[in-house]
Amino acid sequence: MALGKIKADTLEHSTAGSITTNTVVLSSVKAFVQQDSGTSLNESFNVSSLTDNSTGRYEVALTNAFSNANYSLNVSGGATSGNCSVDDDHYEAGVMCTRFYRTDTSAYMDSDHVSMYGVGNLA
Repeated sequence: MALGKIKADTLEHSTAGSITTNTVVLSSVKAFVQQDSGTSLNESFNVSSLTDNSTGRYEVALTNAFSNANYSLNVSGGATSGNCSVDDDHYEAGVMCTRFYRTDTSAYMDSDHVSMYGVGNLA
């Protein structure tokens, strides 16, 4: 089976205008994960594994890494046992990491629902 390529500088819709393909390539979500507490993945894209490192600490390994650690990471979560907030994420080209803590005690806590996505250049 032969693989084909489509080369174009812009994409144009018949009534909705046009956009450069560079915008699509650079600003598309390159990896995402939606999980319940622990290591249960509900949905994911470009994810090879999920690790629960300890209470409130999650690490997502990527199938295809970003070109460097300068990508944009968005994280959200929620917990039924208290108000949950995201701590400092650290960035690695091949891993998306996050930590959650209780806003009332500052202790790390597991989040009932975690969603993460990364936007940037792939290697």
